[in-house]
Amino acid sequence: MLNEFIKFSDWSITTLIALSPLVGMLLALVFPKPAENSRTIAWGVFAWSLVPLGLTLFLWLSGGFNPALASVTGDQAMIQQVDRVRWVPFFNADYFVGLDGMNFPLVFLTTALTPVCILAAFRIKQRQNVYLALMLLLESAMLGYFVSLNFLLLFLFWEFSLVPMFFIINNWGGENRRYSAFKFFVYTMAGSVGMLIIFEFIYLATGTFDLVVLSRLAQGLPVDPALLAPKLGAGYSNGATLQSMLFSAVQDVGLTSVLGNSNGTPAAIIFWCIFVAFAVKLAVWPLHTWQPDTYENAPTSGSMIVSAVMSKMGAYGMIRLMIMLFPKQTNHFAPILAIFALASILFGAYAGLAQTNLKRLIAYASINHMGYVLLGLAAAASAAPESLGNLDVAIRTSALNGVQAQMVAHGFSTAALFFLAGELYERTGTYQLDQFGGLRKVMPIFAGIMGVAMFANLGLPGLAGFVGEFFIFRGAWGTQPVITTIAVLGLIVTALVLIRMYQKIFYGPVNHKLTNLPDIKVGDWAFNVTLPLIIVLLVFGIYPKPLMDLSNYAATVMAQVFTSL
Repeated sequence: MLNEFIKFSDWSITTLIALSPLVGMLLALVFPKPAENSRTIAWGVFAWSLVPLGLTLFLWLSGGFNPALASVTGDQAMIQQVDRVRWVPFFNADYFVGLDGMNFPLVFLTTALTPVCILAAFRIKQRQNVYLALMLLLESAMLGYFVSLNFLLLFLFWEFSLVPMFFIINNWGGENRRYSAFKFFVYTMAGSVGMLIIFEFIYLATGTFDLVVLSRLAQGLPVDPALLAPKLGAGYSNGATLQSMLFSAVQDVGLTSVLGNSNGTPAAIIFWCIFVAFAVKLAVWPLHTWQPDTYENAPTSGSMIVSAVMSKMGAYGMIRLMIMLFPKQTNHFAPILAIFALASILFGAYAGLAQTNLKRLIAYASINHMGYVLLGLAAAASAAPESLGNLDVAIRTSALNGVQAQMVAHGFSTAALFFLAGELYERTGTYQLDQFGGLRKVMPIFAGIMGVAMFANLGLPGLAGFVGEFFIFRGAWGTQPVITTIAVLGLIVTALVLIRMYQKIFYGPVNHKLTNLPDIKVGDWAFNVTLPLIIVLLVFGIYPKPLMDLSNYAATVMAQVFTSL
């Protein structure tokens, strides 16, 4: 019976994972409002949020998703749990979703963290059912984005994710919530417009929005001409590449007088448009300015989900649309990407030293950590010295595996930190670090839990954060040794930032106003929110193999693409 379900799920389970939260959203909105202070709807939404997680774990543990076959190349046979239905014939666009080694870890991250964020949202009293419905809508949009293999579909989910997050910040956020929500929306939308325009040009050049087909074209692999729009794809011939087809389109529309006669110029321009769009979401310096305001003013569960999952949409977009569609350009511009990564690492760390607000400090630490993600991507794509020899593929694979592990570990650790920051605010009425002090004596269990989350965030060995940083640095030393050496300074300063934060809260003299604060107790609500986060950080820190196996095969294939350039 299990095998029959797996067989059935080959065409349906990816869609079930992505769209099942919408059912819970509708139920939250249509159910009669319960009595005041009742958590009936909240518990119902929480229970429903476990459905996507259950389906994801079922695929992972039952073998329905096989990491050994999970490639990100332009070979659909390597993509698993595929749904493909004709969607918009006019644009030759399909509803095309599936799982591979680069999106499955992020699907797990999203489905695992959403129930925790919903549980954290139980403190929301005003229109709680609407808030929880927006959380499920956001989950569905993020999952749809991660599993989409057609640009139009991916872009639809990308844009749709902005809507619930905007209202979550605008309606339930802090003092400057409206300004922060507006800034968040405008920054992301501005980057999206450029990305949409350049993909319309890609469609004119190739006749497809299919990311699998485009990936094959990028690598010079043959594609079935039937997959291209009849008129737009008429110029395709075996041996044509995405870069050459883009240049032909430039010639056809008479833009060579503006762009010149270089075959690679159109692809380079498109590469940078894609980078800017996703660098905004990843909060890469200097496109990061929306992020501290957003993280500070979002409600606690909103800060958790936007920092833990939504920021990863930027990194994933770089992998799927930038690296896999423009590997030559990524290779060529990798040193510049590494410089942006270094700037984010150092800026996030040093700016964190200046923060007096706990949530803003965690926000700048997140900029620093996403800098390591970008460094891993740049390292994987960089030209490698000949001295590496046969280690070339292994070094690049290490960097890409580190990127995936870092995104997952950061997701769980930063979610824990933002939740605990929110709990401190509920107990003390402030986020100002100078208002705390000595709370280790008042709340020893709270201090212990926050200590685990803090050390995981800074990458202490034995906790999940160490794994990603180790593999990223292992890969980056091989291809970007100078920048990696400087980036180590950022790692040291980040440790100083987080340890200083911890000392200000839990050590020193006790603020006389805070001597009677309630501690977290085993089995209470706050303990139940943090427990799964801490367990994941410990398990993947001690035994990261299951997590690394998810992406290893796909990372190896991607590494081979860059090695062959």
